Amino acid sequence: MFKNAQLESVKAWLNDPANGALPLHVRIQRGIRQLILDGALGVNKPLPATRPLALSLGVSRDTVESAYSQLHAEGFIERRVGSGSFVSERTRQLPPRKRQRSGASVAQAELSQRGAAIFREGGVQNFQYPHPFAPGLAETRNFPLPIWDRLERQVIKEHGTRALLHSAPQGMEVLRSSIADYLNLERGARASTDRVLILTSSQQALSLCSTVLMDSGERVLVEDPMYHGAKKAIGAAGLECIPVPVDGDGMQVPAMAALAGDARALFLTPSHQFPTGTTLSLDRRLAAIEWAASNGRGSSRTTMTASSTMKAAPPPASRGWMPTTGPSTSAPSPNPCFPACGSATWFCRRNWSAR
Repeated sequence: MFKNAQLESVKAWLNDPANGALPLHVRIQRGIRQLILDGALGVNKPLPATRPLALSLGVSRDTVESAYSQLHAEGFIERRVGSGSFVSERTRQLPPRKRQRSGASVAQAELSQRGAAIFREGGVQNFQYPHPFAPGLAETRNFPLPIWDRLERQVIKEHGTRALLHSAPQGMEVLRSSIADYLNLERGARASTDRVLILTSSQQALSLCSTVLMDSGERVLVEDPMYHGAKKAIGAAGLECIPVPVDGDGMQVPAMAALAGDARALFLTPSHQFPTGTTLSLDRRLAAIEWAASNGRGSSRTTMTASSTMKAAPPPASRGWMPTTGPSTSAPSPNPCFPACGSATWFCRRNWSAR
């Protein structure tokens, strides 16, 4: 039988509220496993028979038998017919473990330079909590769930198990084609199916832009104020954000050269600036396009509000005014339906996407 301290240790695992979601046999199995890992049960140490242990723990014999079977499958114990269960010889190869004293500090993992930048920027915490005036949250209480459910069943009926398989890396072709048609018709862009990428969020789109088009340490012109998620994504890539003030006509594009003449990219929200809601004036929009064509390696423009929430039609996409070889990327409307939908569209120039 276990010593009193060992039995109490297993009981502690069994009765700990933190383990309440685990089945009884898993709690017992982990309690005994911890005794083996800590060295309290040495190699070839006999384990109690299932019946008396079950009686001591106040559980059924089948529960203890299940715990022993799992320990045996993991290689922690050996079961010998007619002799009982013993701590396996294989545990001799386990490295010695030092017990953590209560209150002792835990060594922090050493982060890479990029990991340290993410940590400094606040990590990947989501600020979009459901509280009054929280930005970026859609009104979901009136969402037409019956229609959504019917459309889901329609897709499953049409595609069957093919809908559960991996799609093309760029996203489903039929979806990319529909998005390209929308961008051309409603936003005046020059999009084609092969130039559209379906991503999980605007954050992923910005991270992809930052790491693929830029090198660590380079400078990016951004709006001030700006979307905090974009700032985190750009900073996590090791890039330096240079804030450019925003007024009633949007970003003050003429001031960009004086603030950072060596900047290689530009991030702005021309159609519906976040968080002020202003629209970039025509002269500044043209100036930004000219800057991107002559100075920038990449220009990222994102529409932070879905078109369906605007009182009037959104302005045409700037991409439609740019040369086909211009350094342009765009991630419109990250939350077209609801946040859990988790989708964003990245529209890239042709000669870049073909590489």
